[in-house]
Amino acid sequence: MAQSNKPAAALACNMKAISSGERVRYNAILKKINASVRDQAELSDGYAWQLDEKGFACLR
Repeated sequence: MAQSNKPAAALACNMKAISSGERVRYNAILKKINASVRDQAELSDGYAWQLDEKGFACLR
């Protein structure tokens, strides 16, 4: 198999992007989103999730 000269993709997270005051609400929303996942599929360029829309009432 031929080797690619393409650099490996990096995944990075800025832990200071969300303030400690916002983190409580962020975690609550993230928990509801995760609970709403009904199906997950791996795609050639990432992932796709099917979500139950009832889990998003908190965002309205």
